Amino acid sequence: MRLGVIGGTFDPVHNGHLFIAEEARCRFSLDKVLFIPSCEPPHKPGASYSAPADRLAMVRMAVEGNPFFEASSIEVERGGRSYTVDTLRTLKEKRPDAELFFITGTDAIVEISTWREPRQVLALSKFIVAARKGVELSSVTGAIPAELLDGPAAERVLLMESPLIDISASGMRERVSKGWTIRYLVPETVLRFIEDSGLYQKV
Repeated sequence: MRLGVIGGTFDPVHNGHLFIAEEARCRFSLDKVLFIPSCEPPHKPGASYSAPADRLAMVRMAVEGNPFFEASSIEVERGGRSYTVDTLRTLKEKRPDAELFFITGTDAIVEISTWREPRQVLALSKFIVAARKGVELSSVTGAIPAELLDGPAAERVLLMESPLIDISASGMRERVSKGWTIRYLVPETVLRFIEDSGLYQKV
């Protein structure tokens, strides 16, 4: 099995996440893509974010209807800070037959040396990297220290040319707080959940 993995805070999950996951699935012949919301994002110390249960609920709503997408609660259930290396190890244990493909953006991969056990992360999974605003695809492989890789970067880091979808979760939260619409930027089910729960409203 070729198993895609896309992680993040997903506060909220939006159509940009869904598009990139579907693009990666189609481009790299992935059998399934797991969406894994973090419990406590390690790269956002001190930041406030919605309850893990709410973010997981939104992800479950967002992936419903796509038979190739699946929401995973492994980081939420594990609790504490969510480190990619722990998640990949868990997936390898649970699905030993799967080849893992971690889907991320250029902004994240260029900082991989700051992740916990980055060499092990790159050994456990290949990376599918999509362009994000401000970081060109061409800069990615040169930004990964050679000592973190066994072999050429091109064998572990797969660059994906795709339309640049300039949607951010922080932008969605800001729009809601201002009373602006996010319809067509998030799935309709997620929109209704945000409206019904009062998430991101100014207090």
